Amino acid sequence: ADDNASSVCLLLRLIKLLKDKPLARDLVFAFFDAEEPPYFLQPAMGSIRFYEDQLREPINLAVVLDMVGHDTIVPGMESGLFLGGLESDPFLSSLLEDSSFDELPVLPLSFDVVGSVSDYHIFHENTVPYIFLTSGRWLHYHSPTDTPEKLNYHRLELVENFVLNLLINADEHCLTGPFGSCSTFIFQIKRIKKFLKQTLVELKFELNSKDELIKFEKELLHRYRLWL
Repeated sequence: ADDNASSVCLLLRLIKLLKDKPLARDLVFAFFDAEEPPYFLQPAMGSIRFYEDQLREPINLAVVLDMVGHDTIVPGMESGLFLGGLESDPFLSSLLEDSSFDELPVLPLSFDVVGSVSDYHIFHENTVPYIFLTSGRWLHYHSPTDTPEKLNYHRLELVENFVLNLLINADEHCLTGPFGSCSTFIFQIKRIKKFLKQTLVELKFELNSKDELIKFEKELLHRYRLWL
C-alpha cells in the first residue's frame, strides 16, 4: 500500500486537481515501473527507460514520490517528509519555504549521505533539477503487512497539498542552475533545529558546520534505519 500505491493515488488526485488549471508549463505524470531489484539502477529501470526513450523536451523540475503514506519513525518528524535534491538548483530552497506549512514538516537531506535510492537517480545523473519526497523505510517495508489500513490518510492529504503548492509555485520559474552549485547546509541546519530539537540533544549535536550536518544525517539514517 505505502510502497508505492500511496504515491500512485496521490498522482491520480493531482491530475484531477490540475487538469483544468491554467499553467505556463506542461506537466508530465509518469508512473514508473521496474524500480526494485534486479532492475534498480540498471538499464531496464522504468525511470531510466522513460528518460532515455520517451523524453521529448527538457525537464524544468522533476518531483519524485516514494512511500509517502505512513508516519515517519523519527521523533519530531512523525507527520513529516524527508526531501532530497535541494542542492540540485539554487531556487529550490525558496520553493520549499514558499510551499511548505508547519502541519507537514519537511526535512531536506544531503545527496552525499542518502545517495540514489529511488527514481530520481536518472535525473540526478543528467543534472536535471529534482525534488524527492519520502517517509523513509518503516516496519512494514517490503512486507505483506504493508496494507491500506496502516496508512495515515490525513497525512496523504497534507502531502497532496504540499506537492500541489510545489507544482504551482514552480510553474513560472525557469530553473537554470547551475546544477549542484548551491550550498544548502545552513538552510538544512535551520530546519533540523526547528523540527528535531530533542533528537539533537539526545545525539549530542550542536550543528555549526557542514561536517557536523553530514555526521548528524548519517547518524539519523543509521539510528532509525531509514535507508538501510
